[in-house]
Formats: sequence, structure tokens, C-alpha cells
Amino acid sequence: MTLQSENMSPADTLTDAQSAAIAKSVRDLLLRKGISKRSQSKKLMEILDLSLSQAHRKLNGSSSWDLVQIKQVADYFGEPFASLNAIFAAPTTSIEKALIPATFFIEGRALPCLVCIGAQLHTIRNVDYVASKIKENEWQVIEAAVARDHTIYHKVTKLELALKQAQQLSIAVLDDNEVSADNLCDFLIETGFHGEVFYDLETLTQEIAEKSFDAYVIDWLIGQTTAESLIQLIRSKEGRPAPIFLLTGEIDTGRAHESDVARVIVEYDVSLHEKPTRLPIMAAELSKVLGIT
Repeated sequence: MTLQSENMSPADTLTDAQSAAIAKSVRDLLLRKGISKRSQSKKLMEILDLSLSQAHRKLNGSSSWDLVQIKQVADYFGEPFASLNAIFAAPTTSIEKALIPATFFIEGRALPCLVCIGAQLHTIRNVDYVASKIKENEWQVIEAAVARDHTIYHKVTKLELALKQAQQLSIAVLDDNEVSADNLCDFLIETGFHGEVFYDLETLTQEIAEKSFDAYVIDWLIGQTTAESLIQLIRSKEGRPAPIFLLTGEIDTGRAHESDVARVIVEYDVSLHEKPTRLPIMAAELSKVLGIT
């Protein structure tokens, strides 16, 4: 369906400062609803249909929010939209200037949108779309041609469709061979993933203390140390178990002990790929295990 209207554009996200304020309000709301800090990312993932890492970034304020997402959270818990942060509440005296969430009904479809609502209409002639209040802080927008009599309608001065962004899954790549790590990460980015590269255990260990990834590709030997402690840490984190792909090219050389690798595969449910890494196969297996079609 194509809408020919100069008033429509993709919904703008909030500024960094606004998103940080919203993140704090959402964290406070989740705590009030009895959701522990450790479970908040998982709950937001469910509400907004995000990956776990995307939800985590939303909650720590490092990822932008938009008004439709705020409304989704408010609606989920039966909270007024304005309760998440007072700076986004539209004063009743200036509703014409406010860009607020609404639902756009057209051709049998209900689409989330953002709308500027003008004055009450006494006639719906010469207007394309009209808005009506369903209940407090909840509006719907329809084509004027299908508007019914005996309903109070307002003029729509601006209408923005809120387009759902394609989910981009995050993959952590760990390998102390920087060339190998960069090549793999670059290939994953080219195939649609959000790849982040790490060259030592300490950096990735610190990173996953603050956020989660959707999957991990980890070299078994990092310097003289195995990655077992890191794998154990990943598996100990709350939430959905992330796929882990273990890389090694040192079994034949004797630097990697086959019995240790076999034990880790069973104990921590990881998959083994021997080096050199076949990049298309790795990307294909990540897509399959993460449910990307």
C-alpha cells in the first residue's frame, strides 16, 4: 500500500537526552511492577519485540526511543502515556502542537502512527484524515471519507507513520588473531548482522557485564588461555541462552586438547567450527540458529 501524502514521513526518534530520561522512567516503572533489574531487559524484549541486547541498550539509554515504543510500554502496563515522563505530556491547552501516538486505520489495517491534532471540526469536507478520541490519551485516525455522523472529529495537521525497523542481531566475535577476527566481523556485518570484534578475554568479559549479545563466535585459545571461563560466564547470565560457536585450529598441533574441547561442547552447549573459518557457512548457521529467514 502506498500513501500519497506530503504530511507523512517516518517517525522521528527522541534526542539522546530524552531517550536517557525515558530509559530511567521505564526502569522505574518496571521496578514498580515487580520486575527485578536482572529481568528488565528480558521483559522489554518481550514488550517491544526486540533482541535481548537491543532491549538492554534501550534500558541503559544508549539506544534511541521513539514515542510509539513509549506508548507500547505504557499500554502494556495500563499506565498513562504521560506517566513515563512529564516532558512528553501534551498540555491540554496546546494539543495542536503536540506529536502524540495514535492508531491509523486504513484499508482494514491498524498502523501505529504519530499525529498532530488540531481543532475540532464542524464539517469534514475538504480534509483527508480526521482524528477522534477513543478514551483518555488514546486517539484514532481514519480517512474522512469513512467518517461516521455523530462523532466528534479533530483536524489532523500532521501524520507520521511509525515504521518498524528490521531487527539487526548482535554478534560478538573474539579472536586474538586480529586479521581473522576483523575478516569474520566484516563478513557478518555485510550479511546483515551487527558485529562487534574483540581481541582479548578481558575486554569482552567487561562488555558482557553491561550488555548481552544475540550470539557469540569465540576462539578457544586466546594467547595461552582457553575461553572456558568466558563461556561459563555467558551461560550463567539470566535470559535466553545465546548460541556460542567455538573456533579452533589447534587440535592437530596439540595446543588445544581435544578432550577439553569435547567436554565444553557438551557442558555448555556450544558448536565447534575448525579454522580456517568458512565465512558463508558461519553466517548461514548463525542465521539458522537465530531464526532469520
